[in-house]
Amino acid sequence: MNEDFEEDNRIAYAGLTALAELIENVGSTLDPDEDNRPYFVAWGLVLSAP
Repeated sequence: MNEDFEEDNRIAYAGLTALAELIENVGSTLDPDEDNRPYFVAWGLVLSAP
């Protein structure tokens, strides 16, 4: 089994960068008076999916 970890890391880094930008932009529009835990739990589930 020959895995190219450098390529995997490059792809993962690009995805995490895009996700961080999305969370930063969307997170700024969340209402601080509401319970936003479901939003963050959903993103946690997305990130933990294989």
